[in-house]
Amino acid sequence: MELLQLRYFCKLAEMGNLTRTAKMLRISPSSLSATIRKLETELGVQLFDRVGRGIQLNQNGRIFYEYVSQSMNLIDIGKKELASLAKQKSTLTLVCENRHVYQNLILQFSAAHPETKLNIFMFIDWQTMSSQSFDFYLGNFYNLPDKSMTYRQLLQPEWYYIVLNRRHPLAKKKRLTLEDVWNETFFAFSPEINRSKGFETNNLFTAAGMKPKRIYGDYLSRYQYLKENRCIGTTTNLGRKMNFPDDPDLVYIPFDVEIMYPRTQVIAWRKGMILSPLEQDFYDMLIEYCRKLQTEINYEK
Repeated sequence: MELLQLRYFCKLAEMGNLTRTAKMLRISPSSLSATIRKLETELGVQLFDRVGRGIQLNQNGRIFYEYVSQSMNLIDIGKKELASLAKQKSTLTLVCENRHVYQNLILQFSAAHPETKLNIFMFIDWQTMSSQSFDFYLGNFYNLPDKSMTYRQLLQPEWYYIVLNRRHPLAKKKRLTLEDVWNETFFAFSPEINRSKGFETNNLFTAAGMKPKRIYGDYLSRYQYLKENRCIGTTTNLGRKMNFPDDPDLVYIPFDVEIMYPRTQVIAWRKGMILSPLEQDFYDMLIEYCRKLQTEINYEK
């Protein structure tokens, strides 16, 4: 059984006319007919029935076509992937939910690949991103769409802290619970700044029947409001390392709560994608970067 026979079979099955199919394939009708007869002899069954001047699949043919057409599609996809690998990729596109976590890696990769153009988009949601072509998603596991992405976990699930001013009445506590902060004002990112931030704490508050008071702002105002003791905030051990400078005015107290969807950093890409040499190099650098970062994060509650 030859690949050419299967391709001819699929075209004839789709067009349902021997003469037109032969013309499209640029062969003679007799040559096409002989190819199909050879295929039927090898299979031991008849695949087509003559209907008037036309030709159509019979039950055997329909069953065979279902499998062969899927195989042809996979072969075509494989050829396209290999063709893309043969070309030297000069652009890498990332969708980042927490760019600050990977900023040093991005600088390292750019230095190692000065000829590569890096496109970096902030993650909003998958509905917004569905029309965006990208190589990798870097962000939280709970944001991945079900079953449509391949992923690898980069860091351990994060632990949560309440960050607040040292002058705050709760600042001397060793641990904080949901009841301790029930009436506090929390910082929250404005939706236009980062729509995805706060998903896990919003989920927690909703599950507990809590509607916390909020003060909204951006990354700069968050730090300023905390310094002025106008609110408290939530962060994680990773967020504490990457977002907050060592500041004697701020304290970080372990938050004793069960988060349904804790932050867990992953890298993800579309299923079935074969990594190009450039993508593989970025992936390898990322895994090493996160391996070192993991050793620097405090996981002691």
